[in-house]
Amino acid sequence: MNIRVVFLLTLLLPLTAIAEDEVEGNEEEKSLYERYEAIAGESVGRIRFSRNIEWRNVDENTLVAETRRGRYWLLDIEKGCIRRAPLRVTLEGDQRKRQGMSEINQLDVLQIDDTRCTVRQIRPLDAEGVRAIRAEE
Repeated sequence: MNIRVVFLLTLLLPLTAIAEDEVEGNEEEKSLYERYEAIAGESVGRIRFSRNIEWRNVDENTLVAETRRGRYWLLDIEKGCIRRAPLRVTLEGDQRKRQGMSEINQLDVLQIDDTRCTVRQIRPLDAEGVRAIRAEE
């Protein structure tokens, strides 16, 4: 093999490894949302709950809400509302409390940290799938 070719390969090989690491990192960022998306059901108009909700952010536009043990929801939120974790999420106004139950509807506003954010879509999540994803985190 030509000495120039060997020299060029020696220079380019580390750059290839760096590029591969960056691509893998981007795939990992997307994969958490994609994994939740894969276990999400059809969109629903609202969710009802009777206790505090445990919130987890998936990315800057998506939350997972646990309304009771083993009942999970994927909420797509207005773009750019979620900036960091841990989150402080509160319901805007009285959020339709009836008979000890509260509800969140599509297009409702959540207060996430100091930002008012609109709920764009709500989908149920498979509980076994959520536990599997969390076990991998």
